[in-house]
Amino acid sequence: NNIWCVAGLPGSGKTTFCRKMKAAFPEEVDVLELDQERELLAQECGGVTAIVGFLNKMPARVAPPWSEPVTPASIDEVLGRDRQYFESIFENIRPYVGALRAMLENAQEFFSKYPFYLKHIQPAIDALSLAKDIEDDLQFFMRVIVGGDKLPVLLFLGGLKRIFEKSAKNEKGIVLLDDPELITRGIREMFRVCLADVGKEASLIVIPAPLAYLRKIAAGREFVNTLGGATGIRKPGPSELKQWLEYAEPYDHAAENWSNVLVLSREVVSRTEYVRDMIRDPSRAGQILAPTPFHY
Repeated sequence: NNIWCVAGLPGSGKTTFCRKMKAAFPEEVDVLELDQERELLAQECGGVTAIVGFLNKMPARVAPPWSEPVTPASIDEVLGRDRQYFESIFENIRPYVGALRAMLENAQEFFSKYPFYLKHIQPAIDALSLAKDIEDDLQFFMRVIVGGDKLPVLLFLGGLKRIFEKSAKNEKGIVLLDDPELITRGIREMFRVCLADVGKEASLIVIPAPLAYLRKIAAGREFVNTLGGATGIRKPGPSELKQWLEYAEPYDHAAENWSNVLVLSREVVSRTEYVRDMIRDPSRAGQILAPTPFHY
């Protein structure tokens, strides 16, 4: 199959473009919307809401913010004293611990490859290294969650491996990966390298949009979070758009190494047959040599 990562700012029309392509060519095109994929992954692990609920029910002496550093010994001491209580509030999560273990193990593969994540997830790395050989589910969970406090990032990284494998096995001729995070160069490089790890050369679609249009779309949106404030499908409003604009890094041919790149204007993305033909034969569009920002 032909995998294309679709990058654009919120409101640029990238998700609408992907859905139109799938609707126009259902036998040839498939779409993976990574916001939805991550939500499914979180639900498989008990749901972030269940985990947040677990933390909210923890005694104040254990739940964040902690007055003292949390150590494996302090976690074991709390469990020894309140094991029955923790067992009772752990029941909603217990069926998902196997999936959680697998995803955390997948995430470990990313630690060595992508050092730009380390400063964000070092506590989780340390907690996981201390917990991974523990067979007791509750103790494992407490060590990772209470000792690490970065579970959403770990789920994101561990879940990506499965998404990339799912993309590689997809039988459709064209697979579009829709992810808002692709506006940053580091995430784009991570996607490209990880897809190469599963035997796929990925290509990139950039959808720039007028800044005035993006602001108009954002003004009509409210921030939506479908998983209780912990994670979920984002629909950025004006304040969130401002953050995304600061976050975005232009596509730069000199610094990036994609096999093919297409830059699609808002006028072009609606011409599904024309775009499909360019995806089939990217040489028709020529090389994109100048840096390409995501808004103008």
